Amino acid sequence: MEKICRMTYVSQEKYAPYGVAYVPKGTDHSLLPPNGTRVQSWTCLHLELRDGAFADYPADNLGGRLCSEALREIIEHNRSPNDKVQWLETLVTIPGGESRRYHYLHFPVDYPVIDEKESLMHMGRVVKPVFAAEGVRGHEIFGLPGEFGVDAFVSARLKKLIERAKMTGVAFAKTRIT
Repeated sequence: MEKICRMTYVSQEKYAPYGVAYVPKGTDHSLLPPNGTRVQSWTCLHLELRDGAFADYPADNLGGRLCSEALREIIEHNRSPNDKVQWLETLVTIPGGESRRYHYLHFPVDYPVIDEKESLMHMGRVVKPVFAAEGVRGHEIFGLPGEFGVDAFVSARLKKLIERAKMTGVAFAKTRIT
């Protein structure tokens, strides 16, 4: 049976050296659509990194999955042909200094990956997912259907590749599969 891991931020203690990316004041915080919605038009977003160094998976105040070029390349070259993703270009700048290109990882297609009988659900939303083995088969990376948020779910194989590359700011947690 395929193992699936939740990809999220490292713990607060381990995250301490890294900065948080902020969108400019007045930016619509619902700019990033929910999973399952294709982005038709996107203008490169400019964010400011505060209080720390660049990370490969930095926290941001939009609550998205912001990926460095290096993390994007690992995911892009190792995702399954079944995994539909969109990369939304973003530029992150340290005040008065260096800029780096990042991409929001967006899932424009929802997949039937959730075992709704076993998952903790509230008002049709997944609170604590349990994945259906048949639903995750053939996927290396995906998001929760219809959800916003920073979490992505990756195969054990993709997790190992990300860990071997020593991507910063990213952590993994176990999930259940039925």
